[in-house]
Amino acid sequence: RSESPQYDVRSRNGWLGRAAIMSTREGWLDSHDRPSLFLRMEEIPDQFPAIGDTGYNGYLWLSRGLVEMARIEMVGRAKYTMLDNIERDGAYFDGHLFWFGQLREVRVIVGAIGDPLIGTTLLRECLLEVDFPARTVKLTR
Repeated sequence: RSESPQYDVRSRNGWLGRAAIMSTREGWLDSHDRPSLFLRMEEIPDQFPAIGDTGYNGYLWLSRGLVEMARIEMVGRAKYTMLDNIERDGAYFDGHLFWFGQLREVRVIVGAIGDPLIGTTLLRECLLEVDFPARTVKLTR
């Protein structure tokens, strides 16, 4: 797991500790009011929109069509859970996501159809802010 860059925090009275330098990614609410961001992976040539899904417990979930267009081979099968709390079994590959300025290895579950999903394994290290009236999304780490 990569750590956020840090800097010393000092006051007039001396050293207070270390604080992380925060980084923010901006997105939008899609037509179904789902928080969305563009993602880019080393294995997939073009960026693609993905939905922040707090009901999915993995890193990323991609449709088979997107993965087949990029000619990515599956390396195994893994268990995952969606919002309905039912454990499922799906094919996966270990990919490389550009995440807050760093290339990060992530397990990608591949399903038959559906929108790409960003799961809680990635989201749990972030602050997710959704402004419904402005239809904007901020993800801060």
